[in-house]
Amino acid sequence: IARKAAVRDAFLPNNHQAYLIFGVILLLLSVFLTIAFVSHLFTGNADQNILQNQIADAIDKDTKQTSNILGFIGARIAHWFIFIWFGISSFFIIPILFFSGFRLVFKEDLFSKFNISRFTIGSVFYMIFLSLFLGYFVYVFDIKSMLLSGKLGYNSNEVLFTLFGYGSLLVILLGLFIWLVFFHGFTKIDDYTIGNLMPVK
Repeated sequence: IARKAAVRDAFLPNNHQAYLIFGVILLLLSVFLTIAFVSHLFTGNADQNILQNQIADAIDKDTKQTSNILGFIGARIAHWFIFIWFGISSFFIIPILFFSGFRLVFKEDLFSKFNISRFTIGSVFYMIFLSLFLGYFVYVFDIKSMLLSGKLGYNSNEVLFTLFGYGSLLVILLGLFIWLVFFHGFTKIDDYTIGNLMPVK
């Protein structure tokens, strides 16, 4: 039993090795998503019909191939993030993966006084907020593209517009204001800023 345990432990990574492996995976994933997302900006419309296929159909030589640089998988992932979920704000997920991977690999942050947890929370919020904010204009002006907001932002604004009409933009901005107060610690509007906007004669 002891020998089997020793053999098993020899092939299992220790904590440092696991962190290194996981960190490298996150770094590579951040690069993968960057290429896939950027490629999707130019090829997303052309790949729409192809993405309806299953993976087995996608690898068939007789099936039309995707235009995304990273192939069917890259096109599929970019389609979910940008078209289905968050639109162009999906790019916020990339620095989260990169900075997390950097910390795991090098055991330190890329920048001094950098708080990865706070950065992650903030990035997730702004990713969702930007999707909702841009989704308002996509919905109001009937823009025939999900590139800006994704379906999540569009469908959310469809619900908000039913409840608040054009005032749904104020609801979205109110959410941003509350976030700034609690997350960034805003307690007052800076007098110096107001003075620059409305100088006293």
